[in-house]
Parts: sequence; C-alpha cells; structure tokens
Amino acid sequence: MSKARRLIILMLILLPMAAYATIALANNTIAKHLETRLLSQAAPPESAVLDSLWIAGKMRGNGNGMQYFGELLIQSDLDQDELEAYYADLSDERTSLNIYPQESPVIFEYPKHQFQRFDEDRTLWRIELSRNVAVGCEENFWEGVLNWDLRGH
Repeated sequence: MSKARRLIILMLILLPMAAYATIALANNTIAKHLETRLLSQAAPPESAVLDSLWIAGKMRGNGNGMQYFGELLIQSDLDQDELEAYYADLSDERTSLNIYPQESPVIFEYPKHQFQRFDEDRTLWRIELSRNVAVGCEENFWEGVLNWDLRGH
C-alpha cells in the first residue's frame, strides 16, 4: 500500500475523532461558562458558596439534545424566594435559573455528578443556571453541530 493511500486512510479515521473531540470541548466550554456566571455573582448576605461545578449532557427529560448546567452549592439562611430574587439577573432568554434545597451531595440522581463539600448539618441550596438545546429546535447551524455530542442522547 502506498504512503499516500495510508495517509488518506489515517485521515479518514482521525478526522471524525478530532471533530467529535472538538464538539465535546465546545459543549464543555458552554457549561463552564454557566458556572463562571454563577461564580461571578457575590454570595448573598448571610450566605457562603461551598462548591460549584458544571455539567454538559442530557440530565433530565426525554428526547435528544444537549443540556448545559452551572451549579452552585451555597449555605444560606435566606429562603428560596429571597435567593431567586438575588440571582434573578443571571437568567436571560437562553438560560433558566432554578433554586432547590439540596439534601444530598448527588445531583440529578447520578452519583457521577455530586458536590464535594456537601454538609448535611447546614441549610444548603443548589443554585442552577441551565440551558437546553433540543434536537430540531436549534436556532442556528452551530447548535445543530453541537447536538452531535453523544452525551445529549
């Protein structure tokens, strides 16, 4: 087999792998940006940020499509309404803000995703900034490409 033919075969093997790795990296970057947005906001009064993380993949719901999450674990004596008012400016037309009482370190019932600094003796809240891009509902070509990530299926 000639060198040119071997090179072409190698390129045909490596190119899809490189494309997929690039798509996964882009999706990770989107999720990390959501975590960064949450961390850029100072903790509310009488509160402390204990942990943060980001997740890219399909965590809830049916169907196909990428979901991106930035997550904060905070200790706070404020109630849910007060926390929602404090963090309300972080959501926009493409992202949603959700606040949940956090009663275990596990997120989305997947042991792979959990807070490391969870303390059951405190009043803890999970502050979640999320974005969903369902297959077929993409707003542009690039969102369609990013949905090729197998974590969204």
